[in-house]
Amino acid sequence: METLEFEPTAYHVKKSSDGAALEISNFNLWYGETQALFDNNLEIQKGQVTALIGPSGCGKSTLLRCLNRMNDLVDGLRIEGRITVDGFDIYARGVDVIALRKRMGMVFQKPNPFAMSIYDNITYPLRVDGITRKSILDETVERALQQAALWKEVKDRLHESALGLSGGQQQRLCIARAVARGICRSSLVKCSAFAGQAEWGRVAMAVGQVALERGFSLDPSTLRIEAEGICLYDGHGPSPTVMAAELKRRMRGSTVHWRIELGSGDASYTALGCDLSYDYVRINADEGHQVEVTRAGGIARNLSLAAYSPRLKHQLLVEGLAYVRRFTGLRAMLYLHPAAARSTTAASLGHDLELCLDAGLRPLAVVPDARSAEVIAEHMAQTGHYVTTVPGDPIAISTYLDRGHLCLMVREAPSPDMIVDLALKLGIQKLIALGNDQGLRDAHGFLQRLSPDTLMTGIQRGRFDSSDPDMLVLARQAAMRGVPAIHIIDARVPHAVVGELFTDQGIGTLVTRQALA
Repeated sequence: METLEFEPTAYHVKKSSDGAALEISNFNLWYGETQALFDNNLEIQKGQVTALIGPSGCGKSTLLRCLNRMNDLVDGLRIEGRITVDGFDIYARGVDVIALRKRMGMVFQKPNPFAMSIYDNITYPLRVDGITRKSILDETVERALQQAALWKEVKDRLHESALGLSGGQQQRLCIARAVARGICRSSLVKCSAFAGQAEWGRVAMAVGQVALERGFSLDPSTLRIEAEGICLYDGHGPSPTVMAAELKRRMRGSTVHWRIELGSGDASYTALGCDLSYDYVRINADEGHQVEVTRAGGIARNLSLAAYSPRLKHQLLVEGLAYVRRFTGLRAMLYLHPAAARSTTAASLGHDLELCLDAGLRPLAVVPDARSAEVIAEHMAQTGHYVTTVPGDPIAISTYLDRGHLCLMVREAPSPDMIVDLALKLGIQKLIALGNDQGLRDAHGFLQRLSPDTLMTGIQRGRFDSSDPDMLVLARQAAMRGVPAIHIIDARVPHAVVGELFTDQGIGTLVTRQALA
């Protein structure tokens, strides 16, 4: 007699370019002293269908139950290893298990209602979303059970365990609950309801998403969608007899009722969803103008001002001009590090200096070579702004700055002391250093704001890791000698100077006492 032996196996389609949705790394599990899972390693890509195949008792269900921490309540359970969902460790301290289980659903061959009363099974999703008013909960329970043809059978034992229902009743109850909750949490459905538009396609998409997540079949030919008692879609397609004016009138009410029939059984479930605030819908509407289809058929975001809605464009212009007005008369020095000097950088810097002059700033630009100065001067010649190449005399520079000239100084490799000394003599309020790195970094990553004291202490302790030590020395000199603000930014980023000066957050490292006040 032959004996057939095989190992538990995971079969899945080829790797997706979207990245891993779920990763299991060196995962072990024990029930008391008995080990059930041994060094499990698995990577599941986004959009893939994966099957776990193995003999009875090999740990398939145990592993699956770990994916949304259903095993947490098992006495004596112990785990080692790591499971991440979209890069987040689901067993890390402080993880919200309820939020995890909203994302990581489970549908078993045997229906799995919650181990609580029939009443609590139906109202649990509402309580999680903060709906606790008893009158609403009672009404929801009664309506759901009546639509599921269960009310007469269970109305006198609502507070008994839902596990007492038959298998078919349990299965249909779980599916109805999942679909109802999926539609109520869909932002697309909420936005259309808020706008008074019955867009049945958004509802159908929400239903399909839930079916995909929960793993049950859905037949579009049996689907029926109603809004405020008016049929919008049935198995034959969109309803041709919808009276748009009447539908729009009904959708204006404070409560909108949707009814979705799947055609796969007599169970039902009712869920309540809160509407969206005006600000939330307005933000989505504003952002919608920026989404466009590329020539290749993909989706891209257009960040130009022309892509914004008129209301948002008006608000941005008014607030932007008011913000820029704060810089009128302010003296700024822009220092382009030799390692960052290139023609494209000089051209971008020329555009930024033009905007600085338009905003009323009085800038001095220190560049490492004559070519960079020529590129900037050529750009300024087309704008009507005056450009003056200046020596190192602070009095002469100050005179030209007061006249509104752009001052250009060519210094091949100036020392940090020379830059800081000139800045102090001219009364420079912002020293902007352009290098080849985003800014200052430490072991935890990029640093956006620092006080001078924090900078000095960090330098003494070796905290910072800069690819350009000259920038760190310059920042130290400026902080130690009292320059009001020093910005360290990446010259490779287009319009880095404007992004750093004219936005609240900035894009580089800012060292100043005022920013931390």
